[in-house]
Parts: sequence; C-alpha cells; structure tokens
Amino acid sequence: MRGSHVRLIICAALVILGAGVRPAAAIDTHRADVKSFIDEVSAKDSISKRQLRKLLNGAKSQPAIIEAMNRPAEKAKPWYEYRPIFLTEKRIQEGADF
Repeated sequence: MRGSHVRLIICAALVILGAGVRPAAAIDTHRADVKSFIDEVSAKDSISKRQLRKLLNGAKSQPAIIEAMNRPAEKAKPWYEYRPIFLTEKRIQEGADF
C-alpha cells in the first residue's frame, strides 16, 4: 500500500468515526456507507477489499483526538490577521510553480 493511500484511508476513517455522535470501538465495516467506501477505494487504488476491511476493523476511536478536531484551536481571526500567515512569497511561488 502506498503512503498516500494509507493517509487517504486514515483520513476517511477519521471522518467516518467523527460522523457519528457516539464513539465507536472500531469502524463497522458492515455499514452501507463503509462498504461503499471500501468498494470505491478498492476499485480506484487497486487495494484488496480484504486489506481495507482489516485496516478499518483495527481502527480505534480516540475521543481526545475527536474532541480536539471538534473545538476551535483559537479565536476566530479576521482575514487581515490570517493573510500574512497563509499568503507568503514562498507559498505564492510554489502555487505558481504547481
């Protein structure tokens, strides 16, 4: 499994875990939305459904991480305060190069 695929699967697992209200011990690979996700990733990235189910079945809910994702890290800033953080010469050049 390539690194980008593993990251994609982990991100999707976090989204699926975070979508429910109650924390889960693992991702239920029998749910229709999870089956659909497995089918899609398997077809697109040539990863076996068995491998994906095994990976997702091993996922553990980590309430502290979900809680951190659900609360803002800081106060909301107006754009003029965010602009110098995100619009740097380096980022502009890298965007143009891309």
